[in-house]
Amino acid sequence: MDTKTTRNPASTAYSAVFLSIFLGSLLIPFMTISAGLTDLLDKFQGKARFINAYTETRLTLGDQVFNRSLVGTDGWLNLTEGQVITDYQNAQPLPAPRLQDIQMALENFQERVEADGGVFLFVIPPDKPTIYPEHVPDTLSRREGPSRLDQLISHLAKNDSAVRVLDLRPALLEAKQTHQLYFATDSHWNPIGAFFAYQKIIEALQSSFPGLSHHSFSDYKIVTYDPTPLDMPRIIGSTSLVEAPFVLTPIHTSRARIFSVELPTQYGPRRMYFSQTDDKSSPTALVFTDSFFIAIRPFISEHFSRAVYINYLATPEISHLSWYEQFQPDVVIFSLIERNIGAIPALFGN
Repeated sequence: MDTKTTRNPASTAYSAVFLSIFLGSLLIPFMTISAGLTDLLDKFQGKARFINAYTETRLTLGDQVFNRSLVGTDGWLNLTEGQVITDYQNAQPLPAPRLQDIQMALENFQERVEADGGVFLFVIPPDKPTIYPEHVPDTLSRREGPSRLDQLISHLAKNDSAVRVLDLRPALLEAKQTHQLYFATDSHWNPIGAFFAYQKIIEALQSSFPGLSHHSFSDYKIVTYDPTPLDMPRIIGSTSLVEAPFVLTPIHTSRARIFSVELPTQYGPRRMYFSQTDDKSSPTALVFTDSFFIAIRPFISEHFSRAVYINYLATPEISHLSWYEQFQPDVVIFSLIERNIGAIPALFGN
């Protein structure tokens, strides 16, 4: 399924009118003097509308660089925060000491899991520009040479590391020939991209758990919703860039029950997710995740008798390793988006 990003003409026209009125009102000394700029913005329902009008005007004029975002071809939006763009450009290779630190952190944790009889799997979802470089502006130059992810995979292989790594790039690059796998205007993959990742995770675990078998794409139907601004238009303040979100709904009977609890932390409430099925013969799982795993969770929960999903950014109140010690799962999955692989030693306290 291909989703299409479109400009909402009504929203664009509204923003143009708003900006014209706002700029015109600045010519009226009485309003600017008596009310001040802050009150003036409030009269037009605040800063958000001004940002929206400013953004829509820039989009209409063809601007490409926005807050944490880069407008690419065909209306695709690319995240620019963190290492996304530097990874795409191969601008900051990982130095040898950092590669060694990453290997040590992964090996130490895998050894800990295996010592307790568990299975460890390190999963790397690719950044959107890695799978869709054709939607990054041509003006963004790329340095020749391996990516940071290529460096890590090669380093682990050259050092005969036993770390079980699932590099999803080959499967997704193949699947993109027939399906759109990432939302054009969101920083994440769509449910179809997540589904192909789920299949590869189950396949990677089958050698340890032969009873595992993933569902087929035909076991689901696509349910599409009305076009709406997804996460990146909201970041830049656009209401005209809209895209139709969708979900994959099972046409089979779902076995998993998923629930969550909100726990207080020093940085505000954090939500943790749990799942369970009635099949007690299935393995248990502990999954350290980032936001990319949210779309995988409904698929993969079908295959574990119990599973706990913990965001790897969890604060000390929801410690990764304390949950591992309490749960003692059969499977530990550590899923980390490509742009954050350099942070692995810090995540494991190395």
